[in-house]
Amino acid sequence: MRRLLTLMALVLSLPAVRPRTGFSPATPMPLPEGTELATFPAPRRFVLAGRVQPAIDPEASMLFPGSIRATGPVPAAPFLARVSALYKVLEAPDLYAKRLARNLARQQERGDPKPHALPMASAYRLRPELGAIATALPGLLNAALEKWDNSS
Repeated sequence: MRRLLTLMALVLSLPAVRPRTGFSPATPMPLPEGTELATFPAPRRFVLAGRVQPAIDPEASMLFPGSIRATGPVPAAPFLARVSALYKVLEAPDLYAKRLARNLARQQERGDPKPHALPMASAYRLRPELGAIATALPGLLNAALEKWDNSS
């Protein structure tokens, strides 16, 4: 899904962004008499990193490979958060493609290195038509990114 969205973003030609006008944080608005500012902790963000694995005894892992693994309950919240994020992208892919196109343009202006799509490791679990598309996407992405300045 990410590769297809990136291809959509690379095809878009966005108009120039007009500068924002309005309230600037340098000139704060005066507060009414007797008010106090209160700060709240930032909301927790969804983290893509997994659980930290316990230290593994190297001798035990050589004797019984595959026998040492993490145990215990698996939280469903991270999986459900990823599924809901995927549904949001599927509802409005053009909106997310525009956002990604602007992000890629900013990276290119900053002189960041060109993104690179690695080839598909294997597509044996996919249906043939999906496997063909999935294995072709990295090549199409790398061809579309050729206009990016290459410093190598």
